[in-house]
Amino acid sequence: GKDRKPTGPFSASAANAKGDHTGSSMFGSWLRDNCIIAWGLFYTDPEGEGAEDSVACVSSIAKFLLTYQSHKMELVINGLKDVKGPEKTWMDRPHIRFIGETGLEDPKWYNHKQNDALGYFMWVRTQLAWHKKLPFNGEHLKLMGQLFDYLRAIESWADLDGGHWEEHSAVHASSIGPPLAAVKLFKKVASRDGFLPPCKSDTLDVLEKNLQAALLKILPGEITFPPELARDADAATVFLAYPLEVVDDQLGLQIMDRLKKVMGHIGMCRYRKDSYWCKDYKDKVGEDPTKHFTDEELKERDRLLQDGEEAQWCLFDPMVSCFYGRMYQKTQDE
Repeated sequence: GKDRKPTGPFSASAANAKGDHTGSSMFGSWLRDNCIIAWGLFYTDPEGEGAEDSVACVSSIAKFLLTYQSHKMELVINGLKDVKGPEKTWMDRPHIRFIGETGLEDPKWYNHKQNDALGYFMWVRTQLAWHKKLPFNGEHLKLMGQLFDYLRAIESWADLDGGHWEEHSAVHASSIGPPLAAVKLFKKVASRDGFLPPCKSDTLDVLEKNLQAALLKILPGEITFPPELARDADAATVFLAYPLEVVDDQLGLQIMDRLKKVMGHIGMCRYRKDSYWCKDYKDKVGEDPTKHFTDEELKERDRLLQDGEEAQWCLFDPMVSCFYGRMYQKTQDE
């Protein structure tokens, strides 16, 4: 914050070339990124400062959602707002990015059609409860119930959202897995701690049944609907195998094998024909390299890509390594 004291969440980038965030969207705190970071902090330091930082981060996100997003979910749950329409409705969805420095909502237009981001929050919040680092209180239970009922109301198992990469509107495996992982773990916490799930009586079962069925129809790929956006390999699916562990080992191995299609000579591309940060991206896109795109604008951007010039990233290889490490821990089979 401005008083130099931590506020809980992490921004996407420390600063721009001028030493501040002026003119860049990267000052924002993304739910997805923060929740994966929070899980790593807790998992690698469960009894120390890592766990404390994880709790602080997740608590700040919960405060943001309760303060600025809960009423939006209630409108959808009660059929008073339709958020499954064109671009103008995307801002009516629960926001998956906020101003971390202040904890305020960012009014700038953005594609908040990202069910995976909500799912990652629900999953890591429930992980902290499961490990008794941040037991559920009344407010946080209310929030979890709203999130579950919201994901049911929009039929998240068939929702055309932006996926892990916040782009093409489609049914993404990477958006179905995180809510499913959250549902399964939340059921275990509710059973262990003896509380009534704070949502409609059958919501958790409806979500688990439909999310599971939808996920199995798509994996080990990422998109099958709509057909024109079909994608049989996407690095985002690695997170379903680790850390979410929402697929069994056999399906996890199928995902790993499919990811060979996106491996490059340096790292992995997100998916083939991905135009984001492709070669000479700034020259092709313009002054704002963090610009967000509508579906129609994405079609124009994708035309800029030359075959084999996709950006290659370094964040996927560690997840692949972790998956195989977990396999070895269980089987001792090299």
